[in-house]
Amino acid sequence: MASRTWLLAIVGGSLLVGSGVAIAASLSITSESLTTVTIVAPVPISTCTLTPSADSYVDQATLQQGSNFGGVTPLEVESSQGFLGLSNSNKRSFVTFALASCSIPAAAAVQSATLSVFLSQAPDQNRTWDINRVTGAWTEGAITWSNQPASTASTSVTTGTTSNVTLQATVTSNVQSFVAGSLTNNGWMFRDSVENSSTLRNGQFRSREFATVSQRPTLVVNYYP
Repeated sequence: MASRTWLLAIVGGSLLVGSGVAIAASLSITSESLTTVTIVAPVPISTCTLTPSADSYVDQATLQQGSNFGGVTPLEVESSQGFLGLSNSNKRSFVTFALASCSIPAAAAVQSATLSVFLSQAPDQNRTWDINRVTGAWTEGAITWSNQPASTASTSVTTGTTSNVTLQATVTSNVQSFVAGSLTNNGWMFRDSVENSSTLRNGQFRSREFATVSQRPTLVVNYYP
């Protein structure tokens, strides 16, 4: 729980609760004239858990740059120079969540926001995946390598080499800005931090279409009030 500080004042046998300034103003006296007691009251934390409203991956391979992979499972992140190193063949994945469905007040304080994905197939070498905030609009049924929106650095996660584990990243700052309306929520993009590997490095995680709900990506937001 978070806490909120209130002031309690006893004036003429009456109990008043509020800020010292507010109480003083209601009595037309200065706050210095009050005897106050500070009470710290717990404020309940609300939690909203979401699965993606859209997800897809994009493929840089020459014959795939215009292809859309919305609706597929799994999603992929790959660093590769492609066949015989003739053409880069990286893959990136996009996920977004409908935060509006949580009905979080714009003035709410986001205590934490955790983005989780289920790594169904780990790379054969530990990789760092950048998780970038997407800065442009996209849709699951239309995004391709050729039209993918821009993104900006946000956080990252290390994959390890063990499959069937959950990877988690903290995106609290992003979600706070989405809720407040200072940034537009276009979700996040996963990419290998070092693309164009001479040795193919591919990792896969479940998409929102996967049958087992518990293995779909999630965004868990804790906030108050």
